[in-house]
Amino acid sequence: DYDHEDWIIIYRINYYFDSTWEKRTYLKTRWADYVVWHRQEELPLYVQFLNTFRDKAQNGLTAQELDWAFDGFDARRRALFSQVLPDTVYFLASLNEAQITFYEKKVVKNAPNNKAEKSASEIQKRLEKRADKIIKNMEDWFGPLSDAQEHRVKILSFTLPDIKEDWANYRA
Repeated sequence: DYDHEDWIIIYRINYYFDSTWEKRTYLKTRWADYVVWHRQEELPLYVQFLNTFRDKAQNGLTAQELDWAFDGFDARRRALFSQVLPDTVYFLASLNEAQITFYEKKVVKNAPNNKAEKSASEIQKRLEKRADKIIKNMEDWFGPLSDAQEHRVKILSFTLPDIKEDWANYRA
């Protein structure tokens, strides 16, 4: 729910960094500013983008239209990250040694959950699960996909690199 994302964000930050009350208060204040900005500036752009996307998708999407859609998504993501980056840098620079150690313990504690599977069948299952998740996310955004669209998305998702092992090594 859009009206409760502040609690979720603060909870997740605290989960990893064991934030002080002062930092949580700072984050809540800044997040409230982001929500106002997002509602006033970004949501109208989302509506415009999604309406245009719906119109383009009426008869299926061409490769160029898919590129346009991904570019539009990337533009909104860049706008969001550009907005929050200064406060993110400030927050990370203000962490003390205990909070950094707390974070490292959280990441290392969760590292076994990120170990890469080696067998072909496990990799295939993981890639199928990823494809299903992509389809579910697309349907959440755009509505039901036809069987042909789902098939095309699965084919495209299997062309994406499998980075599970790289991610596990990075996290280790």
